[in-house]
Amino acid sequence: MLTCRLFTLGCKVNQYETQYVEEALRLSGYNVLDSGQADLYIVNTCAVTQEAESKARRLIRRLARENPKQGVLVMGCFASRSPEAIQGLASNVQVVADKRRLPEYLARYGVIRWPNGISYFQGHQRAFVKVQDGCLLNCTFCIIPVVRPYFVSRPIDAIVAEVQRLVANGYREIVLTGIHLGHYGIDLSRGKPKSEWSRLWHLLDRLGEMPGEFRIRLSSLEAAEVRAELLAACRRNPRVCPHFHLCLQCGSDRILQLMRRRYRVKSFMENCEALRTVFDNPAISTDIIVGFPGETEEQFMQ
Repeated sequence: MLTCRLFTLGCKVNQYETQYVEEALRLSGYNVLDSGQADLYIVNTCAVTQEAESKARRLIRRLARENPKQGVLVMGCFASRSPEAIQGLASNVQVVADKRRLPEYLARYGVIRWPNGISYFQGHQRAFVKVQDGCLLNCTFCIIPVVRPYFVSRPIDAIVAEVQRLVANGYREIVLTGIHLGHYGIDLSRGKPKSEWSRLWHLLDRLGEMPGEFRIRLSSLEAAEVRAELLAACRRNPRVCPHFHLCLQCGSDRILQLMRRRYRVKSFMENCEALRTVFDNPAISTDIIVGFPGETEEQFMQ
């Protein structure tokens, strides 16, 4: 029996994608190991920071030196951004620059069966469920629209079926995640009347109708996406955890403009207050970027 080890750097979406690949490997007869030398190594990389890329380089070099029989297969955002640089790290490295070609590459290693979503989430007590991929925005600080340029939302029925499997297998918290979660369903709804849309609030309603004991957590949202329909769906669904991660990035309107963000400080604060009208004392977390090019001391203090 062939053996494989998987390594993941980066976000919840990367962790989900690694789990999906792991289940495909198992379906095709691979024994997936947690430690020790294996026949094949697969590395899922991140490119959101320079440090993430440096970690990926160090890991790939180390794995290549172990000289697995089938080499090191590298996928993920760093692979999409700099395939030539990764290919040059070692002769036994293969790079999947376009994630859509992953089944083609893995077929060379005998992986010919792919699951309909995931059924487990190894090493976690809660399960991440990827509902969409890609980003339609062009924030000036972010590489993600370059390395994940294809915007695709999964059909609601496929997501519901996956959640049902995960709940049946004992997971009691489902984290809905994506590259741009708040834009879920834009592609599914385009050109249709509003009555036939499939947006994030519609997905929450469907998950709220499911039997079983589990809760739902939303990963990062943009403040501009805390809209009335989403708030109403959260109010209807007691499964939704009262925790919201709204990405602020900066407290200066001028810097937000330079970042090409779609909101300003006033609207961000208004949306935080809107969440407090739906939930009793919700947890609200955020991201902040400091040292944006051109940022003054005054803007930093803001």
